[in-house]
Amino acid sequence: MKKHTCTCPHCLSTQQESASAISTYCRNCNQYYKIEAPRKRRLVRLPRENRVFTCQTCQWSCRAVPSAISTQCENCGIYLDLRSYRIVGTNGDPLFTYGSIEFASTCAYRAMEAVADQIFVAGRVHAGLRAFTSIELQEKGSVRGWQRAPLIRVVEGASVVALHLEADVVEVFGMLQADTVRARHKLKIHAGGVLVAREISCAGLEVARGAALKGQIYTLQPDAEMVPEPQPVTAENIVLKRETNESVSRAAFFFLSESR
Repeated sequence: MKKHTCTCPHCLSTQQESASAISTYCRNCNQYYKIEAPRKRRLVRLPRENRVFTCQTCQWSCRAVPSAISTQCENCGIYLDLRSYRIVGTNGDPLFTYGSIEFASTCAYRAMEAVADQIFVAGRVHAGLRAFTSIELQEKGSVRGWQRAPLIRVVEGASVVALHLEADVVEVFGMLQADTVRARHKLKIHAGGVLVAREISCAGLEVARGAALKGQIYTLQPDAEMVPEPQPVTAENIVLKRETNESVSRAAFFFLSESR
């Protein structure tokens, strides 16, 4: 028979009683008392950190549990989709989510616009892309539309064709062919990276040894409009460093490749 230890509330002596007993007499002072059932340990689940994001309608800071697939803005009440999507075939559905969108290498997506927190492109996309955090161009992705995000990155080994890119920072590890590229803060071309564009606008330019760059370059003041100066720039006017932020002083059309 299972027993547990009871403590007399009168004289504080202890004795063993059956686990099913609800009262007893103390063997020391002969006083009657009720037996309190031993408390079971309760498992306490620690709350996970809420996901924090900004409503794009009213700019309110919203919170949701990580497992949520949708919610409403606490300020304006608009519906917010929190799901992540992976597009693998032909698709033309408009997408607006606070999750991520992955365009697989087998996809052919055609729509007006796709908006998400993060966007990954490895297939063919005929749409405008807007990301709240970043856009990553992979493999042989093709984007026939504008792209806007704080960060746009072309990964190593990728060979990407795009039209218009606009970001705070553009990083090129692979090969990128585009019509226009606009980096409001910095354009980085890493070793082995290649960028060919008709028009390049940037506030800071950083080209690593072994990278290649071709296009008409315009100087930008940070967060300002493009300020073109049509005078040609020779190779002596361009200073390239690995880890410093260098701006191009004039507009240029050139091809630069350091293979040493």
